[in-house]
Amino acid sequence: MFVINGKIWRVKVVRSDYPLLRQPNGQFAVGVCDYSYKLICISDKLRGREFKITLCHEIVHAAMFSYNIELDHDEEEFLAEFIAQYGPEIIHVTDTVFKKIKRGR
Repeated sequence: MFVINGKIWRVKVVRSDYPLLRQPNGQFAVGVCDYSYKLICISDKLRGREFKITLCHEIVHAAMFSYNIELDHDEEEFLAEFIAQYGPEIIHVTDTVFKKIKRGR
């Protein structure tokens, strides 16, 4: 469980054929963020880095929903994937630079 902007979200690891993972085209996603249930479902088929990236991707969707940020589908997917893939590096660089600035370098 986690909270974003006062909204409580849950994360559930589910079987790869879990109904909420079914996409409109009939295929199954590996992760989904459902605003009506405030629930993120992640397929139990994922492991390691792939699991973490998918989890981050879905948490980005949860953040957008929680802050009422409305983008079209392609923009939302691009942003979620960009943050999931490159966010950790961006935050690491920010922390490193910030620490140097605080020390007066």
